[in-house]
Amino acid sequence: MQMKMGESLLFTALTFGVSVGFVPYEDMLAFNAPASDQGKVYQNEAFRNVTVEKTAFGHYVISGEARVFEATVNYVVTSGQSHVTSGYTTASKGGPDWGTFQIELDTTMLTAYSQPLAITLFEASAEDGRPLHELTIPLF
Repeated sequence: MQMKMGESLLFTALTFGVSVGFVPYEDMLAFNAPASDQGKVYQNEAFRNVTVEKTAFGHYVISGEARVFEATVNYVVTSGQSHVTSGYTTASKGGPDWGTFQIELDTTMLTAYSQPLAITLFEASAEDGRPLHELTIPLF
């Protein structure tokens, strides 16, 4: 099958293989269009001025300020009730001061999940490691 001008090949990683489809160029542009949640600011007692910027299809930059133990900002990415991936970053200052942080997230290989993705930021308890001050943000 020959591709028409203005169409592009879209590869979608699946759990057990690769699916190939043809997507019109105009539809590909829509993947990168700003969503209504872009620009929204999220906060709670440990995180403030948190924003999500979609920089490209499946690429996000989450940034803000955190007041967390030993400046460690933990996160988990979920799809519905499924744990997808997790990690951490270090803020510029630890609590009780506010420090800035940034997380660069690539979700392009996570398209096999059927429900929308969300990222939950949290502080791990110094006492027992349980999540504290969870802040859940949808990834649009």
